[in-house]
Amino acid sequence: MPQIYQLKITLFEKHIQPPIWRTITINSEQTLFDLHYVIQGAMGWECAHLYAYYHVNSSKKPDRKRAGYADLALVGDESDFEDGSSYKIRDIFQTIGDSMLYEYDFGDSWIHTVCLEEISYTLHKVSPFCIDGQRNCPPEDCGSLPGYLELVEALKKPNSKQAKEFKEWLGETYNPEEFSIQQANYRIQLYINSSETNMFDKTVFDVDDNLNINVADFLNLLLHGDEIFNEPINYSSVSGKVLVLKITVQGVKPEISRTIEVASSLKFRDLMKLIRASFGWIDANTDMGYYFIIGGQKIGKTSLFNGWYMPTLQKKIPSQLFDDSTIKLNQVFTEKGVAINSKMPLHAWKFRIKCESIKKKDKNANYPVCVAAKGNLTSKPSTFEEIGDYIDFINKPNDIPSDADLESINRLLTGFRKK
Repeated sequence: MPQIYQLKITLFEKHIQPPIWRTITINSEQTLFDLHYVIQGAMGWECAHLYAYYHVNSSKKPDRKRAGYADLALVGDESDFEDGSSYKIRDIFQTIGDSMLYEYDFGDSWIHTVCLEEISYTLHKVSPFCIDGQRNCPPEDCGSLPGYLELVEALKKPNSKQAKEFKEWLGETYNPEEFSIQQANYRIQLYINSSETNMFDKTVFDVDDNLNINVADFLNLLLHGDEIFNEPINYSSVSGKVLVLKITVQGVKPEISRTIEVASSLKFRDLMKLIRASFGWIDANTDMGYYFIIGGQKIGKTSLFNGWYMPTLQKKIPSQLFDDSTIKLNQVFTEKGVAINSKMPLHAWKFRIKCESIKKKDKNANYPVCVAAKGNLTSKPSTFEEIGDYIDFINKPNDIPSDADLESINRLLTGFRKK
């Protein structure tokens, strides 16, 4: 008879108070590889970095003398790790109270304690599920425990300069105290369905038929919170209209931005093409890897990251991207004020994209159209890996015009207009 394990996952057990924890249920026959995706979904991580499991020593720290378990396809066959996909959860957790450590992101090194709390039995195949939890997961790449604690303290003073800088990076919706079981379980389902594992039951969760949603609905849930499910998600109020989007380059002063009016039916992949064109990036080598960050999830074009990279660059590449060619702007920018970020992780460029307003289409107008612009960027963006490199460049004599030319920008956008 299948066993169902109840596991409690606690992040930095002794160092974060109140604690950040999740309780999940999972079939004991599933593997450590499978458990990775469930932990990622339940906690709120993005499957963007390497991970490993470790036995616990007498000090409840990773026992580095014993081989841990990892995904050998990611860490390499030459490592000392054992293949996590070859070990079932019941091989590791056998008695209530058994625990091990799960490390996510070898750079920031987020250490989770995973403890077996309860064993039950079922006659049915049950999908993994998050049943309880507390507090929000830290943002990715925030600088491990010290960076997270600094972030939490800064947000306690929302009007401070530091808090405003964090909000510019994370968006207005991040709250370290909030936790949503509904969001956790939608995320688990999406990670399961997009993973390469064959162990999972790919059907939707038996406990709630409403869990069978699409990626766009899930991203809306993350952006707007659980309250959007009090009534059906309705995109029709935005469909057929024009979005006024302001795209601002982050990390540079004075402001460099473009405000464009665009059809709400446009796909996100085409939006990135528009952004590039509006800044004059029209040569072949500007088709750089990118992603949009929507409610903490990344959407983009996976093939742009194909190739071999140095280890320092490899860790910047997301391991999972939802396909941005399937998601329309009207599925995310559902109201004025919605804002998301976009990033080209192998280069210097980060953008803030905010919906300034939503308006009716003008039958005499051609869309897309740039209606306002400030400043200019280099025509060779792929030569800069960090924003600091670009700031050093523009502080020296250069040939970049200081004033943006709307007429020239709109000439570059004409190719995107429907005949």
